[in-house]
Amino acid sequence: MPKGPPRRTAAVALCVALALGAVGTARASLPYPTVHHTLAWGETLADVAARFGVTVEALAAANGIADLYMLAPGRALVLPSPEPATEPARVYVVQPGDTLFGIATRFGTTVEALAAANGIADPANIQAGQSLTIPGSSATAATVGAGPIRSVDARPAPVAQGQVLVITAHPGEGALLDGWLDGQRLAFSRDGDLAFALVPVGFSATPGARQLVVWARTSPADAVRVSLTVQVREGTFESSLVTIPPDRTYLLDPALLEQDRLQLERAFGMRTARKLWTGEFLQPVQGAVTTSFGAYREYNDGRRESRHGGIDLSAPTGTPVLAANAGRVVFAGALQVYGNGIVIDHGLGVCSAYFHLHTIAVQAGQSVQKGEVIGTVGNTGLSTGAHLHWQMRLGNVPVNPTQWLSQSIP
Repeated sequence: MPKGPPRRTAAVALCVALALGAVGTARASLPYPTVHHTLAWGETLADVAARFGVTVEALAAANGIADLYMLAPGRALVLPSPEPATEPARVYVVQPGDTLFGIATRFGTTVEALAAANGIADPANIQAGQSLTIPGSSATAATVGAGPIRSVDARPAPVAQGQVLVITAHPGEGALLDGWLDGQRLAFSRDGDLAFALVPVGFSATPGARQLVVWARTSPADAVRVSLTVQVREGTFESSLVTIPPDRTYLLDPALLEQDRLQLERAFGMRTARKLWTGEFLQPVQGAVTTSFGAYREYNDGRRESRHGGIDLSAPTGTPVLAANAGRVVFAGALQVYGNGIVIDHGLGVCSAYFHLHTIAVQAGQSVQKGEVIGTVGNTGLSTGAHLHWQMRLGNVPVNPTQWLSQSIP
């Protein structure tokens, strides 16, 4: 966009990313959207309840079921909200060489909270064999141990508007994973022994708590449910007024933007079902960021407003533009508002896009490697000067590209 101013079922519950220094494991009670499950052949109400983290009683009540044994396959069941879980009190026995600081760090709490919970006047004076009650923590991961799942993690914590929430898990051998975030089902992928799910948090997402539930099981009788609370925090977004030169004001027509949107939507929807990228992403052009992600944009006399779905990188016309990571080109051509553009599919719904280019050096269907030259910086489309508008999208949701530069996802 334009340049602008700068049946054995174990439950584990904990709180991920308690925002702004808050502590404890109380879970926010959030409204759930209506979610349905179609009863499979041989599936019982107890199976469904265990799978989705609810009680048989709640499931029966939500569906007006009087006889738990008279259920026909194919029946659509309304799933009630999982009951908020609370963390049981934890006790730790001090080991030789332990310090209060080390114990606090291990359990995601503070020395002060640990001392207060155990009546310790001198934090430097603890004894091996002493039992300590662990107060509510702000841990960012659940360590379950042996069984269908060993650990679950959700980062960054808290996750900001515009970022990607990376959920990782280490399932046991042969374990099947299922997960839900606020009633929306997660799609887990595998990378070796690591399972991961990527969730885009839009720049307009409502801040607050989200409930994450991950189920792992090797059989209906051997299941583990891990419940975490994820906090979404407000992002920091700038505002700017962009003055479009007279010869390009026609590009402010919403109908032209809609044409681009439809064309790009098809490109962003062409997803490879496996991960194509490796490690951190590269910045496609070395240049100053002239407009940051999520900025509020107002054009000329305020006839049109928008949110900035990427970052603008200033560079002279003709500067080589590099592929941010390996992938497959799904679009390479001319657009109205976005000018000459390229979209690369990196797999699993992750795409990078490069707009306002001067030249294009690739074509749709071509595979590219990280760092390969794909085009040059230009000033085409709705633009006020030479620059690269670089976007990252996950599931067609714009996300902050800078996160992909500093964090290897997953």
